Amino acid sequence: MALAATALAAALLGTGAVANSGQQSREKDVLTREEALKDGVVDSGLATTPDDDQHGEADGHLPPRQKNIKLVSRLKLTDTPRGIADVHYYKGYAYLAAWAPECPNGGIHVVDVRNPRQPKKVGFIPSGAHDYVGEGVHAMHIKNNMFEGDVLLVNHEACDAEGKQGISLWDISNPKQPWPLAKHTGDFDTEIEPGVNRPDSVAHSVHSVLGWTAGRKAFAVLVDNNEAGGRDVDIMDISNPGRPRMIAETGIDDWPEVTVDANGESVFHHDVWHKVIDGRHTLGVSYWDAGWVFLDVNDPSNPEFIYDTNYPETDLLGFSPPEGNGHQGEWSKNAKYWLGSDEDFAPFRSKFEVLTGANAGEYAGAEFGWTVPIAINFTEDKAEGTTVWGGSGCLEDTNGNGISDRDEVPDASDYDEFYEEGEERILVLSRGTCFFSIKVESGQLKGWDMVIVGNSHGGSGNGSFPDAYLCGSQGHDFDVTASGGCTGHRAMHLIFNSAPAYVGPDGADMPPIGTVGDDVRMTSEFDGWGYLNLYNYRTGRHKDAFAVKPAIRRDRAFGFGTLSIHEVATDMRRGKNLGYISWYAAGLQVVKFGSDGIKPAGVYRHAAGNDFWGVSLQKRGKNRPLIYMSDRDSGLWVFKYTGKE
Repeated sequence: MALAATALAAALLGTGAVANSGQQSREKDVLTREEALKDGVVDSGLATTPDDDQHGEADGHLPPRQKNIKLVSRLKLTDTPRGIADVHYYKGYAYLAAWAPECPNGGIHVVDVRNPRQPKKVGFIPSGAHDYVGEGVHAMHIKNNMFEGDVLLVNHEACDAEGKQGISLWDISNPKQPWPLAKHTGDFDTEIEPGVNRPDSVAHSVHSVLGWTAGRKAFAVLVDNNEAGGRDVDIMDISNPGRPRMIAETGIDDWPEVTVDANGESVFHHDVWHKVIDGRHTLGVSYWDAGWVFLDVNDPSNPEFIYDTNYPETDLLGFSPPEGNGHQGEWSKNAKYWLGSDEDFAPFRSKFEVLTGANAGEYAGAEFGWTVPIAINFTEDKAEGTTVWGGSGCLEDTNGNGISDRDEVPDASDYDEFYEEGEERILVLSRGTCFFSIKVESGQLKGWDMVIVGNSHGGSGNGSFPDAYLCGSQGHDFDVTASGGCTGHRAMHLIFNSAPAYVGPDGADMPPIGTVGDDVRMTSEFDGWGYLNLYNYRTGRHKDAFAVKPAIRRDRAFGFGTLSIHEVATDMRRGKNLGYISWYAAGLQVVKFGSDGIKPAGVYRHAAGNDFWGVSLQKRGKNRPLIYMSDRDSGLWVFKYTGKE
């Protein structure tokens, strides 16, 4: 859905249009510190404490705002930037993930919120010295002849090569004394492929996990990172939570009906939701550039495809194809509507070109949203220069030669003869094994101006989507000075006149490290951050899209934190079509949705900035729910919506 011409012009000029069918917002965009204090947005103590600065500098975030939202309480849980991930409320307790930057101390913070005005940390469930927890935090009750009690499901992703991964199940019937039921279980490999899969004693990496019950049976659905773009929807029977067992694997390989209709054509299972609709147990699977896939799991051992959503031809700012990035979503109470978030860390759409050689032409590619933008680092909004192959760039030794891959990255100064004045020194690395940010840092340390990461075999669906790319999020902190981008697996090979194989260890089919490739150019054009999509679930029709004003303003593209949407939780009360959204640095957003589309209803953003990841609701009968938010840089925040319903 494109903006009206006048609204589009206002957005690009920074005059405050809101991307919702061209409607104008009446909300005030800027509050001074004095106004914020007077209106109760902040208190004088928190606003000035350095450790509550969400983006490293006092001016590194949007100004404070508060409308129709009351702050109930907050609890600091970390001193580590981006140390907190998801949050889940369950029976008077909030469970918050200690994310990757906390390694080797990943796990789950347990917070007593029975008095929501005075939350208290009462425990910590460790993930393991080599694992962390991210999107997958979910609690449920299981009752049958094998087990009766409350169970917490958590995902595990590896901090390093020793990570055990999979999922773990904990008995939290007494939240202050959690007891392990099963640890690091999931999908296990029988084939050992160095740099790609792990020995069969180690479960696949899991990005998220969700549980549900069907009578006296209980099940869990996992995001299988190792099989991304393939059969990456894993289902386990957890009726006996001490002995979970795999019962099904499915994914895009089993869904020939699925359309991939978004920019980048990257497909993988990222998150999932469950709901019983008309007596049918249904999963809403977030599948990135394929949108959302709905599965019938009345028989969880045999999931059946229902349908998948399509993106509109153009996005909010008129770009075609739209960005896609189906990240997470939930149904409305009556299942008439589906709200889904488009997570986009790169507010610039990129044109990626190979300029020289037999494979000259345009290919798919994009910028990372957390590296220094091309528009800042280089002139004319473009980076152009000769490429050099650098391997994986990870700290690990993926090729088994006894040398860290980072140490094998060539020094940019060794290639001065290939560069003319004004050209950028461009390093190309392969995706996999370690964080994208580790790779970019490796290139930066060796003096490269820009690092481009080519997609992995798995990320390309082992050749099914050769041009799919992924510019992922920042996994660790360092002083970023380089620019960064990503491209498809095919383009990564063609730059070096190498034939893509799509099988075997990533990078093994590339030329020797240090090989000089063709000249490339990446040009940037602002296309906004991620936004919210509304579908009529009954018809599959895309109804509307919505973005907060800063997310579509060119002058907010950098210097204000990440302005993408992340997660949405829908109101559990009958007839209350409200969505509660974690919008990273844009704060907590509340929207109304229905037959007339999406409308803004409330906002909260602290004077010291926020960086909200997760959102979970406490159902309170007919009363308004309490809103539990996880701030990546601080901890738990509790809110209540006070506007019209």
